Amino acid sequence: MKIYLILPIILLSVSGYAQKIDSAAKADLKGLSDKFIPIKKDYDKQLNDLKVKKDELGINTTDLAFNDLQKQIHNAKVTKIRLDSVYKIAENYKAFYGNKGIKTDSLNKYFPHQIEIDSEVGLTLKKNDSKTYFYFGEKMVIQENDSIFNNKTVNSIFMNTLSRDSKTYLGDFIIPQKDQQIKVYHGNNHAETDEIVKFKEIKIHLREGAIDDLKIMVLDEDNNEMLFENRTPISILQYTSIAPKNYIFFKTAISKNKNIPLINNYFQDHNINLADVINYIPNPGENYVPEDLVLNFPTDSGGKPLNLNNAVKYKIEQNNALQNVVELRTYTDFLGLFGDTPNGIVQLEGKADFYISPFNIPNTSIYLFKKVTPYVNFSKLDQKTRNIALQESTPSSFTFKTPLDILQKSYLQMGFNLSLFSFKFKKEFPFEINFYGATQYQITDVMKTDSIGQNYKTMGFGGGINLEFKRYNNFGFIYSSQFTRYNVNGFNTLSGVLNAGNFWVFKNEAEIYYYPGTTKQQSIFLRLKTFNDITKSNNDAFYQLQLGYSFSIGGGKVTR
Repeated sequence: MKIYLILPIILLSVSGYAQKIDSAAKADLKGLSDKFIPIKKDYDKQLNDLKVKKDELGINTTDLAFNDLQKQIHNAKVTKIRLDSVYKIAENYKAFYGNKGIKTDSLNKYFPHQIEIDSEVGLTLKKNDSKTYFYFGEKMVIQENDSIFNNKTVNSIFMNTLSRDSKTYLGDFIIPQKDQQIKVYHGNNHAETDEIVKFKEIKIHLREGAIDDLKIMVLDEDNNEMLFENRTPISILQYTSIAPKNYIFFKTAISKNKNIPLINNYFQDHNINLADVINYIPNPGENYVPEDLVLNFPTDSGGKPLNLNNAVKYKIEQNNALQNVVELRTYTDFLGLFGDTPNGIVQLEGKADFYISPFNIPNTSIYLFKKVTPYVNFSKLDQKTRNIALQESTPSSFTFKTPLDILQKSYLQMGFNLSLFSFKFKKEFPFEINFYGATQYQITDVMKTDSIGQNYKTMGFGGGINLEFKRYNNFGFIYSSQFTRYNVNGFNTLSGVLNAGNFWVFKNEAEIYYYPGTTKQQSIFLRLKTFNDITKSNNDAFYQLQLGYSFSIGGGKVTR
């Protein structure tokens, strides 16, 4: 009888305990579910906002706007961590109450949510990361991770690269994805407009450390082509700081509906920000002044532009071997070949440009103290005529017949020209004006009556103007006029020879040059020089007509 009384009591106790455990599970898991739902809603909204923004702007890892996107992604990741934390607690509660006998179906009713524990889930958004290419020249572009064993172009470039003595990695040009949307501004104050254009292509002419000419082709919403250009040079060395403040201006449009005047008038005074279109990142330690380069982006691969699905980064490399930084010339003088004049039969000349301040004054094409050009010249003179002619002044002394002999018969010259002020009226003008200062040191042989030769030294200081005209990129004309005061008194004390005294010389120089292809390393030139002594009561003069060849030491190619 007692057993029958105890059994119902036990069953009622077990049932009460089960109900109590179930109620606890329901309370805990429903509480977590109530906390989970708003966090999940917030997280889904953040993901959707990120996707919409990326789809609208075409943002990729190389765009300036991506910084804002990264902040949003970071915030979404923080939200996801909170979401994962609640989810993990719920999973632990399910395991705990499952061990207490609560069925899985019941537990899942209290907390029905399912997610993956991964802070990156949903946040990759298939980002259009930029790809990197090496730019060696037209149709000489390879992707950074291309295999030299599988790609014929890579193999060819690789073998050519092995033959080069030295090269330097200049930096990276980064261009947008095809059809990347770009904002349009208006007026000199660059007021923001509602207009949007799409990126198509860009052409760059690098010259003496600056983007001398920049042409950007974009498309409007009707796919009409529009050209934007720079008005003044853009310094490469200062690019990262000045690009966000620099604007490219509307030039012209090509309309598909024969409405060119309307489009041109509408976009007059419109401009786009340089940093929105192209970025340049110099390689640390290699931020130097490059040689002349012409770059066209984007390049193609298999008939498709490389920036079809993503932004593209081009690594720009140049050869910095001696032959690419020092210009060497060898030439002869027609008068030395066909007459008895003392002009050099064979002359060698070397010079190089070293940049001091390759930065134009803002919003102008004016440069101050842009570069210095040291040079050295050696002349092989005929033994019969190489010595300066002397004439008897007194029974015990001699003097020079003409001071210009000191210049005409010099066999070694060295010095430098310093660019003081250079400019173009506008970038479209095919000539440049340069005012410069000049310093020159010369050595000549003097043969006295005792047949003992001695060096006679001269130091000159002056200045002049240089004009360079171009018919084509590889065919041009250079003219310069220079006044120089030569000092001989402070450098010579020859026994029995009276110094010529200081004198002024007016020099004119005209040169026509031509080089085939795109490199100046192999070129020919024809040069005429005239020297006039303009010291008071003196009208002596001589001239030189030179045919020469500019050459390089050894082999090698310029790498772009």
